[in-house]
Amino acid sequence: MCYYRWRLNQGDKMGYSRSIKVSILRRILPPNNASITKVSEEIGLNDQTIRNWIKQASGSQLLAME
Repeated sequence: MCYYRWRLNQGDKMGYSRSIKVSILRRILPPNNASITKVSEEIGLNDQTIRNWIKQASGSQLLAME
């Protein structure tokens, strides 16, 4: 699986598209319940980034809208 970053218009800050975030979160959250550490190692993403996305997604419609 390949994930592409996109550059924001604000300095050198990097980000990921909403669809990429959702696909990664769906691997980790129920019913799939994959390990955050395992997924982060597979895709080369810091595990804290994924934890931040989970925190941001809780209470939002992020996953329901895909």
